[in-house]
Amino acid sequence: MSLFSRLVFGDTQFGESEELKEFRYKFLCVVMLSCAFFTLLFLIGTTSGVNQLAPAHVRAMAGFTSATILMWLLLRGHAERFMIIAWCYEVLCLLEDSSALIHVKRQGRNRVSVVGELPPPSTVPHAA
Repeated sequence: MSLFSRLVFGDTQFGESEELKEFRYKFLCVVMLSCAFFTLLFLIGTTSGVNQLAPAHVRAMAGFTSATILMWLLLRGHAERFMIIAWCYEVLCLLEDSSALIHVKRQGRNRVSVVGELPPPSTVPHAA
């Protein structure tokens, strides 16, 4: 096992027949670290003035990043904690997503739309 793998996953050993369990454990570790990293980048962008976000959402992002790193540390090297950490992390992600839905303002026509760029209903010409 490489130094990087030992750093990210700990010294957890899996048997020959536990390939799915090993994949799920390692996948959760990678997801947690990547989410914490990218959320931290958003926080750095906010504190440097590049990206302005609502203070309540910044606090939620900081809490999310801290809790994610704590959960990863609790999971690292302890595969038997996988299920409880996975469920707690799922709830944490839902809370973070809810914070984004509530606190992040829409930036006019710069947002990505599933429907596409449709004009407002008042400007659509009516059939005669």
